Formats: sequence, C-alpha cells, structure tokens
Amino acid sequence: MNGLDNKELTTSLEKHYDAVIGNLKELMLSKFEGIREAIIKSDAYATYRDAKQNEFQGALNDAGKRATEQEKTFASKTDVANLNKQFEIWMSGMKQLQEANFNVLSDSLRDIKIDMEKVKNIKQGGNQAWLILIAGGSILIAFITLVTNIFIK
Repeated sequence: MNGLDNKELTTSLEKHYDAVIGNLKELMLSKFEGIREAIIKSDAYATYRDAKQNEFQGALNDAGKRATEQEKTFASKTDVANLNKQFEIWMSGMKQLQEANFNVLSDSLRDIKIDMEKVKNIKQGGNQAWLILIAGGSILIAFITLVTNIFIK
C-alpha cells in the first residue's frame, strides 16, 4: 500500500481521525454555541415580554372596566397566560433537544475515539484491509449519527 507499513498507516490514520474529529468538534461546538446564544437572547426577550405583558394586561383590565364593545374584543388574561405557558413549554423542549443532541454527539465522538484506540493496538503484520474497513465504518457511523441528529430532529 504505497510502501507504508502498518505503523506508518496507523499513525497516518490517527492523524486523519484527529483532524476529522477536531473539525467535527469545532463545527458542533459552533452550532451549539449559536443555539446557546439564541436561548440566552430568547430568555432576555421572555423577560422583556413578561414586563410588557404585565403592562398590556393592566391596560386590558382598565379597558374591561370601561366595558365598551370594542374593548371586549381584547384577549383575556387567561388566554395570555395560556399562551405564555405554551411558550415556556416550547422553550423547555428546545433546551432539552439541544442537550440531547450534544449528548448524542459526545457519545459518537467517544465511540470514534474507542475505534481509534482499537486501530492503534493492531499489531504489525495485521490485515490492512480490516484496518481501512474499521476506519471507514467509524467515519460513516459518525456521519450518519451527526446527520440524523441534526436534520431529522
């Protein structure tokens, strides 16, 4: 195989895996950092919205006291509270989804690292075809897991 012995091939594959894992880790960390920033911004917006909601509800209560036909068409305090609860449930689900995706990615990276350790421990004179098959399979499994977790959910 291009004059490489098993040790050189193993070292080459380790460097390649380290580069691939490093790139995947950077990509996922940047994605998750973007998600974290979005959550922080949404939490700040939720606080702002709550203050404005209280102001709005106060205006609705005042309008209700005047009891004109136009003022009766405003949303009730119960409706606004229900919408607020639904939003909070949705935000909680988004945070759980982010944590779940991060955990799956971490598990996949750990599995790849274990596979790399197995490749590292292959003795000289071993079958190089199996070495390449294990490396390719690991990369394929990691890629499928990554795509599944990002695009399917």
